[in-house]
Amino acid sequence: MLTFDFKSDVRGEIHGIGFDTDDTVSPEWIFKLDGTQWGWGLQAANGEYTTGSGYQSYSIRVGDYFQGDFDRIVFAMDDDAGVGADSSFRNISLQEGLRLMIGTKSTYVASYSVQDGGTAEVSESDSAVTLTENAWKKAMIDTTITADSILTFDFKSDVRGEIHGIGFDTDDIVSPEWMFKLDGTQWGWGLQAANGGYTTGSGYQSYAIRVGDYFQGDFDRIVFAMDDDAGVGADSSFRNIALHEGPWLKIGSKSADVMSFGTQDAGTAKGLVDGSAVTLTNNAWKKIDIDTTITAETVLNFEFKSDVRGEIHGIGFDTDDTASPEWMFKLDGTQWGWGLQAANGEYTTGSGYQSYSIRVGDYFQGDFDRIVFAMDDDARVGADSSFRNISIADEFIF
Repeated sequence: MLTFDFKSDVRGEIHGIGFDTDDTVSPEWIFKLDGTQWGWGLQAANGEYTTGSGYQSYSIRVGDYFQGDFDRIVFAMDDDAGVGADSSFRNISLQEGLRLMIGTKSTYVASYSVQDGGTAEVSESDSAVTLTENAWKKAMIDTTITADSILTFDFKSDVRGEIHGIGFDTDDIVSPEWMFKLDGTQWGWGLQAANGGYTTGSGYQSYAIRVGDYFQGDFDRIVFAMDDDAGVGADSSFRNIALHEGPWLKIGSKSADVMSFGTQDAGTAKGLVDGSAVTLTNNAWKKIDIDTTITAETVLNFEFKSDVRGEIHGIGFDTDDTASPEWMFKLDGTQWGWGLQAANGEYTTGSGYQSYSIRVGDYFQGDFDRIVFAMDDDARVGADSSFRNISIADEFIF
């Protein structure tokens, strides 16, 4: 993994970085980052930079393009036209990449700041990273933090250090104002919103932080702190890291943002910060994108409540954004005959949460990529539907 920051104030024919074995230029080993000369060099990182926009961070998985032994890193600033073109590179490092999943995006763990003196290990599933021995690490990923942004993850530590933290940054200079301290002996460092809730050695604990309540803006890296200046062997493990915009739902070990579904959606969805529940109002049709295979044994478990009755209150599955009544279970509502009726008629409006377990595989089977929710309220009576503790499991009966 080759990581670096690049900037240019005047554009030339070729701005590039790469590797070589001699002093003969080898375009097959140089990554073009910008420039007017068409087609030269490797194009993996070309076209991402806007001249004059300042430093931009790059992480290139070099081994995807070539492999072998090299004895020099090379830089290209081709300016045959003599326009005064320039290229600046900083924070260049080359290391064996540790792939980490941030939600559905794949990135790589790399060194962060001059304080980094430790190690990082990533799980086989790429869903967890463990930091030890005064490790400060980053995962490059472009992110816009808005008022609705929620950062979710699991954290654990077996040995306490000075700072255990997670946050965001725009460069490799540590910024406590953008990092949430989770635990540690160093007093007052970083944002304290999630500090003090963890007991060392207690295993993984889930966190959901409304980041937008503390700062907003554009960032290009998620950063991790495991400050262990005392050398006590402190550690921090993070897993199931994801960033959500607005309401989100956790379905077992998976999570996804709540988004609009179909052309009928005209309502709102509000969720709990921990992703355990969502409430739909004002003619809302929503979805969460989660891949699911429905088998003969699949059971959908959830709790449902409604305080105002509409035409359709329902939950189901789909493969596109066109509502499919044949894959949706109606739970309540005044519209007669719509959807699957297996769980219809059991709920009394205003009675609070009621638990449901539906053997979905008795009604349909197959591969689906979204769970869908219906709160049909064409009459605009202010109808609502709340769902919580949703899970999907295969139940084997002997």
